[in-house]
Amino acid sequence: MKKSLWYYKTKIGMVGIAGDEQGITHVFLREKAAEPETIMERTPLLEQAAGELEEYLDGRRREFEIKLHLEGTAFQKKVWEALCAIPYGETRSYKEIAENIGNPKACRAVGMANNRNPIMILVPCHRVIGADGSLVGYGGGLKLKKFLLNLERTSKGKSDRDTLQEQVIQEETIQKDDIRQELEELAEPEFQKFASSLIPNVPKEKILGVRLPEIRKLAKKLAKGDWQQYLAQAKSDCYEEILLRGMLIGKIQAPLPKMLEYIREFVPKIDNWSTCDSFCAGLKLAKTYPKEIWDFIQPYFQSEEEYQVRFAVVMLLDYYVEEAYREAALQLLERVRHEGYYVKMAVAWAVSKFCIRFPESVTEFLQKSDLDDFTYNKALQKILESRAVSAEKKEEIRRMKRGRIV
Repeated sequence: MKKSLWYYKTKIGMVGIAGDEQGITHVFLREKAAEPETIMERTPLLEQAAGELEEYLDGRRREFEIKLHLEGTAFQKKVWEALCAIPYGETRSYKEIAENIGNPKACRAVGMANNRNPIMILVPCHRVIGADGSLVGYGGGLKLKKFLLNLERTSKGKSDRDTLQEQVIQEETIQKDDIRQELEELAEPEFQKFASSLIPNVPKEKILGVRLPEIRKLAKKLAKGDWQQYLAQAKSDCYEEILLRGMLIGKIQAPLPKMLEYIREFVPKIDNWSTCDSFCAGLKLAKTYPKEIWDFIQPYFQSEEEYQVRFAVVMLLDYYVEEAYREAALQLLERVRHEGYYVKMAVAWAVSKFCIRFPESVTEFLQKSDLDDFTYNKALQKILESRAVSAEKKEEIRRMKRGRIV
């Protein structure tokens, strides 16, 4: 079914409105890529929705008349319909919404459905608050949520509303409790089980079950706001929040000495391979300051902590598989003596990347290396799995195995 999309400049910023012949399907802040089969055009339906939204933001409309076309699961639609039933100027908790739809134990699922509401404001998810009265998370930011609730509740004059509106647009300060709430709303029970199976050394109760792309989006949003405040008070009691903190460090802009300070403070918090590897992948400043970061990671190769060593090794394989660093890097890898499984796997991974990039010189290194049998054979296995290695080279590698079939 053809869908039309147009962007409108409003008091809260650029708003995208999309719809089809059945009604409005999306209302969202800021521009983003259009979905397939979506046409950029104004239609009477979109113009009506934009007009009603403008009237609402001016305080001249309390109910929307535009027809909606809610696209989602049966449960999500039930939740969104319950949101539409919340009267103007009032709020409800997740628990109350769950009770209203006849499923009082589905508070978390209600939170997830609320978070995935595709039609902001018209389907008033901003009217949902925590059981304790806290504002909790909101896709448009907590400043905007405060503005919308204030708009509906207050009887103050327009000048006061405009002042608050300017705060919405200029600043979005996010508190640590708000972030935890947002993460919990993004959690998926089935994905939590999957993530727990991939990271067995992290207690299941410390994994919420939030997908990495969602955490990256949240880190990007934080990086545009008061990230200093968040880093100063961020919690470290669940996998996703530690991961979020690491991703945020990779996205902020600060002088190199300050960045190194943030990295140095974060590395001891790494307690699993996923956090380690995601953190390293985000530290793109290694491309801008290769010499400084090279010097910075050196002490970690001799650490007694498994994930601190892995941090150094993964940084090496992410940013230093270059001719200028080849010999020094291979010497570092050969001298790693930590017995941790995730260290050995990282070393094998790094050696394989060098071998694939510099096949002749690294093959000679492998033949003479002092790597333990496990790491050595894992490196060979990873080389054999690469499509970039020729059949002839793979046959040579197979003959280099130690003791067992690779």
